[in-house]
Amino acid sequence: MSDCASGRRVAHSAPFQFSYFKAFMKSLFAYLLLISLFILPVFGVPSDIEKAFEKKFPEVVEPEWEKESNGSWEATFKRDGVEFRVDFDSDGNWVETEHDVTIDQLPPEVRSAIEIKYKAHEIRDIEAVDSPTHGKFYDVEFQQGAEKKDVMFSLEGKVLDPI
Repeated sequence: MSDCASGRRVAHSAPFQFSYFKAFMKSLFAYLLLISLFILPVFGVPSDIEKAFEKKFPEVVEPEWEKESNGSWEATFKRDGVEFRVDFDSDGNWVETEHDVTIDQLPPEVRSAIEIKYKAHEIRDIEAVDSPTHGKFYDVEFQQGAEKKDVMFSLEGKVLDPI
């Protein structure tokens, strides 16, 4: 309630107050978005991570970088129309490179292993992965009911131990 010029008390409605709050939140969101767009370029990707990326992928110019919550860095870029994601730890060590693939792009041995061992499961996601410690493999995410499960397959279709 507030006093107006006529001396009467006027009640402000909740929608009126909510509209100010909504406008404030939109402005705050826009402000934070602008800040986030400028923080990464200003502070930038650490030079040792950029150098490691350039050494591994000299042909890639201007990847998009994102700092992960665990302190690692992920670069995203396209090659031949395919989007690749590359992870480096905070010390600049290459962790893995991955890209999405379809079931039709899997080797016959991997498709066969999926058909035999996971026929009752729905495939949610398939990634081709290259790792310095585990080499090349396929990471397939299955879902059966509420349960989600990641299974790693070698190029020959063998199930690998969890990584």
